[in-house]
Amino acid sequence: MIKKKKKGEKEKTGQQEKWAWKLNPPKAGQRHTKTFEGKSYHWCPKHNKWTIHKPEECRWEEKKEPETMIKTDEMDKTGKEEKKRLKRLALQMIMDLSSDEESPH
Repeated sequence: MIKKKKKGEKEKTGQQEKWAWKLNPPKAGQRHTKTFEGKSYHWCPKHNKWTIHKPEECRWEEKKEPETMIKTDEMDKTGKEEKKRLKRLALQMIMDLSSDEESPH
């Protein structure tokens, strides 16, 4: 079975190939600035690719885990405990409703 290409699929691949160079770091001794299609590109070590901005102008920040954030293991334990608490609460509510129905008003 021959699969037809969707409209624009060929162009997308062409675009990916056209810009693939942006992911190749400069080799030792090479300049960290280059021109492509009339625009200047600079190697940004934070983005680890060629960008329009200069490295010193980069505003990208590494995503850091806030100190106040609970670690995954602790979060799993807390989540399980919370789930148990909610189950107990739901069961208690059901029991309270049942006892309300049984008692004469």
